[in-house]
Formats: sequence, C-alpha cells, structure tokens
Amino acid sequence: MFTAHTKVVLTQGKTLAIEAQGFSAQLDDFVKSINGGLTKLRTDAEQYQAKESETLTACSGRISEQIQKVQESLQVIQAKDDVSSEAVSVVHAAIKQAHDSIRTSYSSWSEKFQASSMTMYKEIEKASLSSCQTVCSFLNTALFCSHVDCRSKRH
Repeated sequence: MFTAHTKVVLTQGKTLAIEAQGFSAQLDDFVKSINGGLTKLRTDAEQYQAKESETLTACSGRISEQIQKVQESLQVIQAKDDVSSEAVSVVHAAIKQAHDSIRTSYSSWSEKFQASSMTMYKEIEKASLSSCQTVCSFLNTALFCSHVDCRSKRH
C-alpha cells in the first residue's frame, strides 16, 4: 500500500513538474513578447520624436533665414530713405515680435509633444505590466490548484 502511494505521489510530482515547466515556458514567451513590444514602441516613439524635432528645426531654420533676409532688406531701405525710418522701425519691431512668437510657440509645442509622448509610453508600459501580473496570478492559481489537487475535489 505504501509503495502504491509512493508511486502515485511520484507520478503526480512528475506531472506537476511537467505542467510547471510548460507554464514557465509560456510565461517566458509572454514576457519576451511584452518586452519586445515595449522596446519597439519605445524605439518608434523616439524615432517619431526625432523626426518631428528635425522637421520643426528645419522649418524654424528656414523661417529664421527668411526673417534675417527681411531684416537685412529693411536695414538697406532704412539706410537709403530717412523719411521712412519710422515705418521701417514699426515693421522691424513687428518682424522681431513675429520671430519671438514663432520661437516661443515652437518651444511650447516641443515641450508638450515630449510630455505627451512620455505619458503615452508610461500608460502603455503600465497596461503591459498589468497584463503580465494578471497572467502571473492566473498561473499561480493554476499551479496552486495542481499542487492541492483541486481537480479531485470537483468530482
């Protein structure tokens, strides 16, 4: 009788070990998948941010060049025509104000974009970790039931 119980315990132990290894392998695959997705998401977000930043920097550079050309033209006009100096000053001030406004808007947009990118990344990472915890909880419950032999209590 003792030998029969020992064989049952050994058989059940082997079965539990096999099931635990299977669950562990599936959990490893799941975690690798989540980590791969997070890494790709992070890389894509960084690439998008770099691309947008580069585009905005290029636009800002072109705008600055155009403003510089206009300012140079205004300086030439001002040097040649003393009568229009007041008008040139007003235009010059307006162009400077527009340039400052564009620079401020660009800076504000960049900060908001960076903040929203980080928020999105953190939310996705939080959701992924929550999913992983749910799977781990399920696996722990399944493994506990296997150890306690919940299946035999159902019958």
